Amino acid sequence: MDPFLRHWLERARELGSGGGGATWQERRASARVLSDRLALEFTAAVDPTARDLVEVGEVSLAGRTARRYRPAARGDEPLATQLYLHGGGFWSGSVHERVNDRLLAARSLLSGVQVYSLDYRLVPENEPGAAVEDTVDAMGSLLSGDVAGVDVSGVGLGGTSAGASIAAAASVRLRDAAAPVRHVHLEVPAVCVRPEQESVRAFSRGYGLDDPLAGIGDHPLLGSDAWAGALSGLPPTLVMTAALDPLRDGGEVFARRLARAGVDVRVVRGQDHLHATIGCTGGYPPARWWHRTAASELARHYGTTGATVTPWTD
Repeated sequence: MDPFLRHWLERARELGSGGGGATWQERRASARVLSDRLALEFTAAVDPTARDLVEVGEVSLAGRTARRYRPAARGDEPLATQLYLHGGGFWSGSVHERVNDRLLAARSLLSGVQVYSLDYRLVPENEPGAAVEDTVDAMGSLLSGDVAGVDVSGVGLGGTSAGASIAAAASVRLRDAAAPVRHVHLEVPAVCVRPEQESVRAFSRGYGLDDPLAGIGDHPLLGSDAWAGALSGLPPTLVMTAALDPLRDGGEVFARRLARAGVDVRVVRGQDHLHATIGCTGGYPPARWWHRTAASELARHYGTTGATVTPWTD
């Protein structure tokens, strides 16, 4: 394992020691503290000069809070737009996490795509399908023509981990509703995971995502094939997996199913990554490669041009 990855694992254990809690609210609060502490140490802030090129604001989208990242140089003109869904195991995570704020500002800058990060409903106080409903409703708003600054001919979906699972399920619902989704971007997706998979057996202990199947009964999107059986007609899709991630094989199984269904799919495997080290843009070159690769693919599918400046402080 790369020395940086060992260092990240050690710091995650150190910073997360004593965390947790008896209630879901306490567990979420502890998870948020850990996420923000790790982001301060490992996720590069966007360079102040570059940050001026991205407008960041908060809006309401289909009744849910959304954080918007928009290339400032484009003024008020309608822009290609991605709806993004954060990770967090379906039960935690927030649009206000420092890691999401830093990564999405850089992503918008590099790709030239406007990003709306959606505050979807979480389990267990909501059914797992509630997040999919929130996503479908938000996409409906973006595609309706009623949201200023959105080019309705270029609206797509993206998500990380649990958020990628939600995006995949929502893409099926949207296809069935004949919604014109431009592109789907799934990063380290929690889909089609099975205990017998090699990546689950190899990386479910000590690689930063222990017990990935522990909540599979409560989160059917993670492993269920019910919504993944008929995939033809889905939008072009980018699936990005991490080599040392227990979810790796499930994501690549899903990509192969997409390909067999005739979907235009590209698979990118980050060879030097754990599940969460795609956020380590502050000191890990493979993380910057990951986000440049993603931004380049988004720009190609959305027909946009990103800024030429380097977004990260060193």
